[in-house]
Amino acid sequence: MQGKVNNSILSLPSIHETDIPNIFADHKARSYELFNRLNRNGYVSGI
Repeated sequence: MQGKVNNSILSLPSIHETDIPNIFADHKARSYELFNRLNRNGYVSGI
């Protein structure tokens, strides 16, 4: 089951196997950037 799921994901025309880590890394970088920006401004200081 796991193999079939992975194969169907990797066979999508717009996503290649080497692009998946880059997509996640880019999303994580944007999330940290947003969080740090809010934290500096004091909006999420209580979380």
